[in-house]
Amino acid sequence: MKISKNSWHYKMLTEKFFFADRWNPSRSLCLYFWQVMFRLAMGVFICMVVASPLVFLMVNVNGYLPETLGVAVAIWALLGTFILAICGMILILLFLTGVMYLVEKLKSRYFPKKEYTPKESLIINYIKAKTDKVCPIIEFKEDLK
Repeated sequence: MKISKNSWHYKMLTEKFFFADRWNPSRSLCLYFWQVMFRLAMGVFICMVVASPLVFLMVNVNGYLPETLGVAVAIWALLGTFILAICGMILILLFLTGVMYLVEKLKSRYFPKKEYTPKESLIINYIKAKTDKVCPIIEFKEDLK
């Protein structure tokens, strides 16, 4: 499989991403796929860790959590805001997915279809490799067209 060095997942692994060090991307498709998934999960987790105390502070500033309730309630409230942040991110992703789906539907309806040659997809090639029980070697190219 050939992967462009300009692809977003290659750049995510080789450049600084969410204050993490650069990684050397694996030459095996299976390991490369899991490196990308781990980096994405790490980015989502860091966003939630940052967003959760901010939401907690906004709720606390409005006087929702009085100081007399103690530290235990504050910890539970922080956990609740963390869960709220997760739900908010899921809702935003669902909304964006719906908007993208509608745009694609409108595009396919009002614009004529051109002949399409699909690119190699990281996820599709990973699924094919898993079903074949073989992990192909990845070749990194400067620019694929």
